[in-house]
Amino acid sequence: MAENEKIKEIRKELGLTQQEMADALCVSKQYLSKVENGLTELSKEKIILLCEKFNISVNWLLMDKGFMYLGEVEQYKGFKNSVEQLLNSNERLGLFCKYYLAIYDVIKLKYKNALMEDILDTAKFLFLKEFSTRKLKNKNTLDIIKNFNESKFSDKFKETIYSEYCKLYVEKHENIK
Repeated sequence: MAENEKIKEIRKELGLTQQEMADALCVSKQYLSKVENGLTELSKEKIILLCEKFNISVNWLLMDKGFMYLGEVEQYKGFKNSVEQLLNSNERLGLFCKYYLAIYDVIKLKYKNALMEDILDTAKFLFLKEFSTRKLKNKNTLDIIKNFNESKFSDKFKETIYSEYCKLYVEKHENIK
């Protein structure tokens, strides 16, 4: 894309009229119009002013390198980190769902009238205790799920669930009275 087209693109991207951009660059509207139409070039001093005022990359404007705005690389990194966090959250949510279903099955086996809310409270408490963010930080979630799938039928796991369920149930229902 030619330099004059890029200058017009910048103006439109910023939502400025020719007059507003001309004022910002201390040039006339007619001069800016000639620049945008490729009839004259913007002086190097005005290019520097344009880039500084509107956070535009000189490399992009003059040499077609990088992004239009300065800082887009950092924005991309931030976006990438956000996506990674979302994927990690999704994996953890999947792990919690598996954990909840296992706890639900164990509690319902012994306490057929157990309330969903009490089961969920038990699952949340035990999940946070077992799979805190600190513990999950440097571990592969798939390995954790595999290990969990192997241990969820153990007697120790069931005893822990029953113990915690009863403790939370008593605490919760004593406060209601």
